[in-house]
Amino acid sequence: MGHELLGSHRVGERFKLLSYLPLHQEAPVRGEFQSYKPQEQWLLIDFQVDNNLAMELKDLLRKDIAGFLVKGDVAGLSQPK
Repeated sequence: MGHELLGSHRVGERFKLLSYLPLHQEAPVRGEFQSYKPQEQWLLIDFQVDNNLAMELKDLLRKDIAGFLVKGDVAGLSQPK
Protein backbone atom coordinates (compact mmCIF):
# COMPACT_ATOMS: atom_id res chain seq x y z
CA MET A 1 0.00 0.00 0.00
CA GLY A 2 2.97 2.32 0.25
CA HIS A 3 4.26 4.75 2.86
CA GLU A 4 4.17 8.42 3.76
CA LEU A 5 7.08 10.59 4.87
CA LEU A 6 6.14 12.14 8.22
CA GLY A 7 9.26 14.21 8.64
CA SER A 8 12.97 14.51 8.14
CA HIS A 9 15.60 16.32 10.11
CA ARG A 10 19.25 16.90 9.30
CA VAL A 11 21.94 17.65 11.81
CA GLY A 12 24.84 19.15 9.93
CA GLU A 13 25.92 17.49 6.70
CA ARG A 14 26.45 13.98 8.04
CA PHE A 15 23.45 12.94 10.14
CA LYS A 16 19.75 12.68 9.31
CA LEU A 17 16.60 11.23 10.81
CA LEU A 18 13.69 10.14 8.61
CA SER A 19 10.27 9.19 9.94
CA TYR A 20 7.82 7.19 7.80
CA LEU A 21 4.29 5.89 8.20
CA PRO A 22 3.76 2.59 6.37
CA LEU A 23 0.26 2.56 4.90
CA HIS A 24 -1.62 -0.59 5.85
CA GLN A 25 -5.00 -1.63 7.25
CA GLU A 26 -3.87 -2.25 10.83
CA ALA A 27 -3.00 0.31 13.52
CA PRO A 28 -0.63 3.16 12.59
CA VAL A 29 3.05 2.40 13.15
CA ARG A 30 5.99 4.68 12.51
CA GLY A 31 9.40 3.65 11.27
CA GLU A 32 12.36 5.90 12.13
CA PHE A 33 15.65 5.68 10.28
CA GLN A 34 18.88 7.29 11.51
CA SER A 35 21.59 7.65 8.90
CA TYR A 36 25.20 8.78 9.04
CA LYS A 37 27.45 9.78 6.12
CA PRO A 38 31.11 9.28 7.09
CA GLN A 39 32.37 9.67 3.50
CA GLU A 40 30.51 9.33 0.18
CA GLN A 41 27.58 7.04 1.06
CA TRP A 42 24.88 7.16 3.71
CA LEU A 43 24.91 4.34 6.28
CA LEU A 44 21.86 3.21 8.22
CA ILE A 45 22.93 3.30 11.88
CA ASP A 46 19.57 2.75 13.61
CA PHE A 47 16.02 1.71 12.77
CA GLN A 48 13.10 1.72 15.21
CA VAL A 49 9.43 0.86 14.94
CA ASP A 50 7.12 2.93 17.12
CA ASN A 51 3.40 2.48 17.78
CA ASN A 52 2.98 5.66 19.91
CA LEU A 53 2.11 7.69 16.84
CA ALA A 54 -1.50 8.43 17.84
CA MET A 55 -0.38 9.94 21.18
CA GLU A 56 2.29 12.09 19.52
CA LEU A 57 -0.14 13.36 16.88
CA LYS A 58 -2.51 14.43 19.67
CA ASP A 59 0.33 16.29 21.39
CA LEU A 60 1.28 18.04 18.13
CA LEU A 61 -2.33 19.09 17.56
CA ARG A 62 -2.52 20.51 21.09
CA LYS A 63 0.69 22.48 20.53
CA ASP A 64 -0.67 23.87 17.25
CA ILE A 65 -3.92 24.91 18.94
CA ALA A 66 -1.99 26.53 21.81
CA GLY A 67 0.14 28.42 19.27
CA PHE A 68 -2.96 29.78 17.56
CA LEU A 69 -4.43 30.88 20.89
CA VAL A 70 -1.22 32.67 21.87
CA LYS A 71 -1.10 34.48 18.52
CA GLY A 72 -4.79 35.41 18.78
CA ASP A 73 -5.54 33.52 15.59
CA VAL A 74 -8.07 30.71 16.00
CA ALA A 75 -8.95 28.64 12.91
CA GLY A 76 -7.31 31.25 10.69
CA LEU A 77 -9.51 34.12 11.90
CA SER A 78 -7.59 37.11 13.20
CA GLN A 79 -8.91 38.94 16.22
CA PRO A 80 -9.99 42.55 15.59
CA LYS A 81 -7.48 45.19 16.67
